[in-house]
Amino acid sequence: MKKILFALAILPILAFVSCSSDDDDKLDIQEPDFAHNIELLYGQWRATGVELGELTIDLTGTDEEGELIFVPTYVSFAEDGSFSSEGIIGEATGKYTTKDKTIITDIGEDKEDKLSFEMTNLTKETAEIVVDASAFNLDMIPDELGEVTVVLTKQEKEDNEKEEEE
Repeated sequence: MKKILFALAILPILAFVSCSSDDDDKLDIQEPDFAHNIELLYGQWRATGVELGELTIDLTGTDEEGELIFVPTYVSFAEDGSFSSEGIIGEATGKYTTKDKTIITDIGEDKEDKLSFEMTNLTKETAEIVVDASAFNLDMIPDELGEVTVVLTKQEKEDNEKEEEE
């Protein structure tokens, strides 16, 4: 009888200890500090336009001969915090973090180069980021313009596979 009472007395203590460890696990998970829905950010985005005040430059256009005027430019954000880019702004890989509306990237082998930009709009299909014009290194977008808005369009997996085949 004493063994049964002893077991009953210990049961609530074991339940309390097991609940406590569940709470500790929840504290280790940190939510990203981002003003937008972070889930919408994940995936590959293509730069489709640059807004310079009233003027918008189409980055997906072609000239009379049907050749692309601009090198297709892509930016990818993964759920694990990795980042990659290719195109007009150069090829880069690294990590990114978010704070409020800002995305900060650490680029390069030693992650010594940092590039940050403000995401002013983010939906499941489009995004707008504000970057320094000097990031483009293009004659038609002078560095003196300062900040410009880049329009991004979310790429579906099917679109990415088609472009890789071409």
